[in-house]
Amino acid sequence: MATINQTVLNHVKKINPNTSVISSIGTVVSAMQQQIADNHISDCLNAVAANSLAHTILMSTQNIFTEKQIWVIYFEVMKNAQAVAKIEAENEEIQQAIATQQAFKSEKKSVKKVMTANIKKETAANVASNNDFVAGDKVVHLQFGEGKIISNNDNVIVAIFNGEEKKFAAKFVKLTKI
Repeated sequence: MATINQTVLNHVKKINPNTSVISSIGTVVSAMQQQIADNHISDCLNAVAANSLAHTILMSTQNIFTEKQIWVIYFEVMKNAQAVAKIEAENEEIQQAIATQQAFKSEKKSVKKVMTANIKKETAANVASNNDFVAGDKVVHLQFGEGKIISNNDNVIVAIFNGEEKKFAAKFVKLTKI
């Protein structure tokens, strides 16, 4: 007795489109989901004999297939070794793509951790260096140019640039003493 090939069975089951439930309308099939189902129907039609019951079922105009109809189609598809190999190869590609995507996400998380740690170190260094400013110090800011420190408490540095007073969070501002 032949074993059930879960990959092929899952592929055949996709001839039924996924549905969404919208409370006021009921169950709805999106155009994209219908297109996916139509592609799977086309794959199955190419895999079964033209004079088979499975072919007749697939050619019907119904949108949803019963579990029994899916099993009939599955057993016919399983008779076509080339179709089974193609489905398994496609599934392998999908699994590799998923693994690559997960590896990318993992790498992205580790990069984010490193960047966060670097930002925290930089912020701590900034706070330490920004505590050195005293009222009257001349400074340069990348956006506002040259200015003069008016006050500096632990959290806020107030400086004047071109006659305009600016307040900065001490741990984030980048000022250079001149």
